[in-house]
Amino acid sequence: MKKKFHIRFNSEDEPELLRVLKENKIRFKSVQQSQHRSLIALDIIEGGSHWSSIAPLLKPKNFRLSLNYSPKEMREAKWFSIYPTNRFGYPQPEDVWYPTHFTHKNYDFDSGIYSEQIKPFEIKDEPKTKNVFSSLYWTEEIFVKKFIISMLNDAGITGWKKWPVLIHKTKQPSKTISQLEIMHVLHFEGVMDEHKRYVTESGFEKYVRNSAAPYLYTNELLNIQVDMVLSKEIFGAAKNAARICLVSKKFYDLFKQHKWMGLQFEPVHIVKSS
Repeated sequence: MKKKFHIRFNSEDEPELLRVLKENKIRFKSVQQSQHRSLIALDIIEGGSHWSSIAPLLKPKNFRLSLNYSPKEMREAKWFSIYPTNRFGYPQPEDVWYPTHFTHKNYDFDSGIYSEQIKPFEIKDEPKTKNVFSSLYWTEEIFVKKFIISMLNDAGITGWKKWPVLIHKTKQPSKTISQLEIMHVLHFEGVMDEHKRYVTESGFEKYVRNSAAPYLYTNELLNIQVDMVLSKEIFGAAKNAARICLVSKKFYDLFKQHKWMGLQFEPVHIVKSS
């Protein structure tokens, strides 16, 4: 596991960094914003070639961090956290759903926290995305192409149930996608010391993720008997709130076998119980 730096900066603001990139022939993307100003973007792995030249010039405002795993680390992981990488629209009607989250019970507007789902999501139109898995803006719920449902069932993937997705104007089920609701929440907590814990004004406990730190769980996680489960902890700043979706190696292997698209996987680190 190594840190990946997603670097973004304006050429006028960081001329020395731009000079080093050019001198070392490091590839980057450039989008011209004016005659003398361009937006520069590149990703680089900590400790890689040219790292020693770039590292002293990096400023926190110019990058965000993620974790980069080797193929061996991915193969050997037993559990993964997943994140949708594609979003195809907003829950409908937008002006009603955002302040109420009427698809779920007990929505707290201050923290963004809610409990179980009671109604299907509504969307504006049939999504045109090519991704097999996707999500909507304002939520981390997982939506899938309809053919995936039978494939998950046939493979014995457990821990989820299907919800229809309605086209808002007609209130008829989508012909192309369904929602996967993850049915179970872990009864134990992870080891979240490296993630920022805070309490909202309404008294709910939440975490803000440190993107440079993995999720840690004790080996109790290895005893879970389903393939998809939600973290006990709730993550998100301000009004964003979601539990982390964790999936088994069985789910990961199925995803890779069929070369599906739309999810990012990150290994969960298993630590010994104290």
